Amino acid sequence: MIVDEQTQKKREQKMTVGTFAFFVCIPVIGQIVGMGIAAYIAGNILRLSARRMHDLGFLLLGIIVYIIAGLTLFLSIFGNGTDGLVGSIIFSTLMWGVSYVLLSRLKEFL
Repeated sequence: MIVDEQTQKKREQKMTVGTFAFFVCIPVIGQIVGMGIAAYIAGNILRLSARRMHDLGFLLLGIIVYIIAGLTLFLSIFGNGTDGLVGSIIFSTLMWGVSYVLLSRLKEFL
């Protein structure tokens, strides 16, 4: 069956929105889980750390960078900045990198 141009454009638009929603869904779920882990680590730092202010400061810095990376991910997809797919890959990688550094630095509190 042959479809007209408008129908085909609507199908492509739905596919594009679905693809972007998939790429946004993964980091959003990761951010929610990450904030839960950050709260757990903060509780352990307050309970176990000898250098509480230093460790809490590092945790807070990591959380701020993680949130900025998440916001730039949304702006790259829905804004006029970086190309949507390329930007989502770049900022998802940045979010993974921040998570890795933060968790490797504070692994004794997990």
